[in-house]
Amino acid sequence: MPKHTEVDFGYHWTMNGRPGQPSWRVSWDPEVGMLYAYQPALVPNEPNKLVFLAEVRVRQEVDRLMGDWSNPDNPKHGNLWHLRMNIVGAAEWPAKIQIRVRRQNDKQRWEEIPVSYNLYCGDHTDTECIAIGNLAASWIIDRDTAQDNRIVEVRYNLVDSTQGHYRAAPSRLGNGTRSRMTYEIRVRTFGDTREWDEIPVTRSIEYSEYEEHPLERTLLEAQRILHLPPEKAGILHNAPNPIEVRVNESGNPQGHYVRKDD
Repeated sequence: MPKHTEVDFGYHWTMNGRPGQPSWRVSWDPEVGMLYAYQPALVPNEPNKLVFLAEVRVRQEVDRLMGDWSNPDNPKHGNLWHLRMNIVGAAEWPAKIQIRVRRQNDKQRWEEIPVSYNLYCGDHTDTECIAIGNLAASWIIDRDTAQDNRIVEVRYNLVDSTQGHYRAAPSRLGNGTRSRMTYEIRVRTFGDTREWDEIPVTRSIEYSEYEEHPLERTLLEAQRILHLPPEKAGILHNAPNPIEVRVNESGNPQGHYVRKDD
C-alpha cells in the first residue's frame, strides 16, 4: 500500500486504456520526488513492474504533467501509454533496469536473489537510467514497513550488465534512524572537459557507522576503477580509458582525486 503522503491518480490505468487488461496505479511520492506507474506481479515470484514517468518535486508541476487526467473524454484517461507519451514523448518501453532487494535474513548471493522490479525508463540514456534506478531504490527502501526481516540493501543494474549499483537502507537505532556514510565516485575519461559536478556519479558506496576507514577504502576502489578497461569501469560504455577519479562524501563539495601516473 502507498504511504499516506503519496498522491494517487487512480488504480484504473491499463497499458492501452482498454478494459480487461491488467491494471496499473499511477502515483506521486513527494518524499522521493518520483511520479510513477506501478503494477504488482501478476504471477507469484515474477518481478513487479515500475514505470518511471518523471522526477518532480512540486505538486503544481505534477498537476501540469497529469493535466485533465480524470476526464473520461481525455485520450489519456486510464491510458498509461498515452499518459507517458504526453510526459516524455517516448513510445518504446524496454525494461532497462533490474532491481533486486536483500532483506535482513537473506543469505543468498545477489545473482540468486530473484529480480524484484523491472524498471522501464523509456528513451533515457544508460547513465540517466542508472540515476533513475538510484531514485527507485530510495523509493523501495522508503516504502519498507517490515519490522522483522527488513530491507538492508537494494541492487540495481542495467539489464544484461554485470556491473551493479547498490543502495543501503539507513541504520535503525532505537526509534530513529541514522543515515549511512555515503561516498560518491565520478570518473573523467580522456577528452572530457566537463566540470566534476556535471559528470554523473559512476557508483556510490555506503558504509555503516561501525565500519572503519571508509574514505581510505573508497580511494582504493577508485584506484582499482582507474585501471579498469571502459567496459568494466561501471557505466563508461564506449568511452576511452579513465584518466582521473574523484571521490567525495555525499553532500560535501570537497573531493579527493586519484590520477594515473604520467
